[in-house]
Amino acid sequence: VCDPLGNCSAPKQIQIDVQDTIAPVLSLKGANPLVINVYNTNYEDPGVTATDNYNSENSLIIIAEKSVNTNKLGTYSIKYIVRDGSGNTSEITREVKVVDRIAPVIEILGGNPFDLAWNDTFDMANEIRITDNYYSSEELMPMVQKSTSLSVDPITGKYYGGERGWKEITYQVTDSSGNMSKKVKRTIYVDFKTGLKEATSNQLLAVYPNPSNGVFTINTKETLTGKTEVVLYNILGAKVHTETIEMTTNKAILNIHGLTAGVYMLQVKNNGKQFTQRVSIK
Repeated sequence: VCDPLGNCSAPKQIQIDVQDTIAPVLSLKGANPLVINVYNTNYEDPGVTATDNYNSENSLIIIAEKSVNTNKLGTYSIKYIVRDGSGNTSEITREVKVVDRIAPVIEILGGNPFDLAWNDTFDMANEIRITDNYYSSEELMPMVQKSTSLSVDPITGKYYGGERGWKEITYQVTDSSGNMSKKVKRTIYVDFKTGLKEATSNQLLAVYPNPSNGVFTINTKETLTGKTEVVLYNILGAKVHTETIEMTTNKAILNIHGLTAGVYMLQVKNNGKQFTQRVSIK
């Protein structure tokens, strides 16, 4: 500094440091949260975009801290840390959800259709099989929802054939991730409790042609005599035809024209003996 007479002070130096104190700016690529299916080990981390006021993008250091377990459902995070050449750092976090989006599948085990004797309890050790991509069958089995048109015992809660005819049980399950399976149905025919198994009845009673247009020949292996009651029930268990015929041999003709096409149960009673056979009218 000099005064008007030219007297100047000694020079003084001031140091000026030009520095970068501004941290990089980050933005996530892709979705946040990022949703991936469980067991998907091929998913790709979309990463981040980083810009800086001084350093080029290629010179920035990007660190990704990942804690994603694709083999277990849950919410995880990926933290991105970006540092420029001056040591300025920025952080941003992506949420990653590992989810199950596949519904369980129910398979009917045992007979379908299933024959159930009238007033007998429907009791099967293994009614269905459940398969799922994540949850075990043991976990899902208690969650199965069942509905039925069978009778239900108010005390035990068990199903039984209280009414004759075609019934059904519907199965459906929703897993803990909220995936609902398709409904599957078991068809059940509640048969007449004759004291004879159907296989035995079939051996003792032949009905032909079956199916027929309404005219059947009844043929019993035993010779029946006297009045024989013939009753026909529809699939709902309702009596749709009854007649009494005189049997002198082991064969008789039954004409039931006029009934709609479908499946019926034919019951033949003679002198305390009873035979059943399922017939179809076309």
